[in-house]
Amino acid sequence: MLSEGQPGRHETLAWLVGPKGLTLLLFSCIAVVYAATLSTTVLGGDAGEFATLAGGSGVAHPPGYPLYTLLLRLLGSVPIASPAARASFLTALMGMGAAGALFRAALAWGAEPLAAGVAVVLWAFAPLTWSLSTSPEVFVLNAGLCVAMVAVAGPFAPQRGALRAGLLGLLAGLALSNHHSAVLMAPVGFYGLVVGVRESGRPARALAIALGAALLGLLPYALIPGQAAQPDALWVWGDFTTFDGLLHHMLRADFGTLQLGIRADKVDAWTQVGALTISLMEQTHWVGFVAFLGGTVWLLSTRNRTAQIPPRLAVVLLVITLAVVGPLFVSRLNLSPVGVAARVVERFYLLPLTIGSVFVALGCEGWFRRLELRSDVQFSILGALITVAAAMSFQQVREHHRPDVSRYVENVLVSVPPKSVIMGTEDHRLFGFLYHQAALGERADVQYLDPTMMHYAWYRHRMAALTGLKLPEPEGETVSTVAIADAVLSAGRPLFVTNIFSSGIPKNFASYPAGLLYRVLPRGAAPPHPLEVERLNVELFDRYWLPEYPAVSGSWAGLVAQDYVRPWEQLASAFAAIGMADRAEGCRHRADALRPTPAPTFRRRLTR
Repeated sequence: MLSEGQPGRHETLAWLVGPKGLTLLLFSCIAVVYAATLSTTVLGGDAGEFATLAGGSGVAHPPGYPLYTLLLRLLGSVPIASPAARASFLTALMGMGAAGALFRAALAWGAEPLAAGVAVVLWAFAPLTWSLSTSPEVFVLNAGLCVAMVAVAGPFAPQRGALRAGLLGLLAGLALSNHHSAVLMAPVGFYGLVVGVRESGRPARALAIALGAALLGLLPYALIPGQAAQPDALWVWGDFTTFDGLLHHMLRADFGTLQLGIRADKVDAWTQVGALTISLMEQTHWVGFVAFLGGTVWLLSTRNRTAQIPPRLAVVLLVITLAVVGPLFVSRLNLSPVGVAARVVERFYLLPLTIGSVFVALGCEGWFRRLELRSDVQFSILGALITVAAAMSFQQVREHHRPDVSRYVENVLVSVPPKSVIMGTEDHRLFGFLYHQAALGERADVQYLDPTMMHYAWYRHRMAALTGLKLPEPEGETVSTVAIADAVLSAGRPLFVTNIFSSGIPKNFASYPAGLLYRVLPRGAAPPHPLEVERLNVELFDRYWLPEYPAVSGSWAGLVAQDYVRPWEQLASAFAAIGMADRAEGCRHRADALRPTPAPTFRRRLTR
C-alpha cells in the first residue's frame, strides 16, 4: 500500500510546485489579501459617488461609467454590510480579473508562468493597484479590460481568426463603456484586429463580427437614460430628457476631454511625466522598473527571433501603446500632481503600470531562462515575493483606506441644528455628504450645497427641490455665493460653510468657527466672544470621532485633518489678539495634536 501511494504523493507535490500550483498560490493570495483589506466607508474623490450608486439607481459624473455602475446595480442584492463595502467588493473582483488578464497577457507575449507570476505580484501588490482594487473606483476595471486586449492581441494568444477579432471588438466596446482612456489602446488593439482578420481567411466576416461585438460592448450607454428616469434614483448627474443630453454626458462636455475637474490648472508637461516616472518606480519598489527596462531592451534588441520572441512590429506597437497611455496622455492632464490633487492624478497611472507590467514579465523571463530554476525554487521565489511586496505596501493602503472622510461627514451631520444648509466645495465633501444622506439616509433635513456645481441647471433644480428655496441663477460665469447665503438666511435656515471658497461671504456676513464648520450669521449680527466660541468647540469636539493617529499630508485624510486643526488655530489667534496668552497656547496645543504629519520621502518628491 505504501509503495502504491508514494507516486501519488509525488504527483501531488509536483502539481503543487508546478505551473498550476504557482497560479493557485498567486491568485489565492491576492484574493485573501484583497478580501481582508476592503474599504467599507466612503473615501475621498469619486469613491463616494460610486459608493452611493451601489445603494440605488442613478448616473455618475461624465461620462457616466455605465459598465461599472451597471455592475454595481447587479450586485445590489448581495448581502454586504454597506453600499461602500459592496462597491469595494465588486472592485476587488475586478482587481482579481485584471490580475488574471495580466497573467494571460504576459503568457501571450512570450513569458513563462513564473515570470508572469512575478509581474502580477509586483502589479497586484503595488500600493496604487491594491488601493484602487479594494475601494469604489472604475480604474481597475479599465486596466483589466485594456490588458485583456493586450492578451488577446498577443502573438502567442490561443485565440485565432474571427474569435480574436470578435473578442477584441467586445473588449474595446466594454472598455469604452467604462472609461474613455481605453481609446488610447488603439495601436496594439488594431494590430491584434489585423492579425485576427488575416488569420480568419474571411476578412469581411471577421470585421463584421468585430464591429458587432464592439457595438454590443457599448450597450451599457443605452441604459443611462433609464437609470436617470428612475423615480427613486439617488443621484443623477446631468439632464437625460433628450438625446443631446446623453451625448453631452458621453463626451464629457462639462469638463472637457482631457480635463479632470471643472477648474483647470496650468501644468508643465514634464512635471506630469516626472511625477508619473517617479510613481511607477516607487509602486513596484524599483524591482519592476528595472525588470521593465530589461524586458524592453531584450525584446527590441535580440536578434534570435525564436518561436517565443514576439515579432518586432508587435513589440514596437506595444511600446507605442505604453507611451500613449503613459507619458503622452499624462502630460496632457490639467491637475497639478501636488497635495491631494496628486491622489486624483495618480489614478491615471494605473493603466501605464498595467501595460508596463507585461514588459516586467518579459524582462524577468529573460533572466529566468538563463537560470533554469527547479519547480520548488520557483514556488519559493513567488511565495517570498508575495510576502515582501504585500508587507512593503500595506501601510500605504491602510492610509488610503482611512475612514476619516466618512467620519468627518458623520461629525458634521450630528453637530448642526435641524434644517441647516451647509455650503462647501471639493469632491470629498460633495460625494461624502451625498453617500451618507442619499445612500445611508442620514439627516434628510440637512442639505449640502456646492456653489461650484450651481453652474449646472440640473444641479440648481435639484438643490431648489431639496431646500425648498428660490436659489439665484448664475450671472454669466459667476455664481453669487452672497445671493445664495441671503436666500438661505432670509428663510430662517441655519447656514454653515465648510471652507472659505470665495471672499463674498466673509466680506458680507459675520461668522465664527463651529467645530468643523463656520457658522454664518445674518447680516448685522455679531459673533460671540472667543470664550463662548471656545466653549462651543470644546463641546462639539467632545462629541466628535477623532483620528486615532495623525493623517499623512497630501492624502484625503490629511485634507480632512486641516478642518479639525482650523478652529483651534483661529481661536488661538483670537485669544492672542485680546491678550489671553494662556488660552491661545492651549488652543495651539489642540491644533498641533490634530495636525497631519509630513508625507514619506517619495511622496514629497511627487508633490513638491
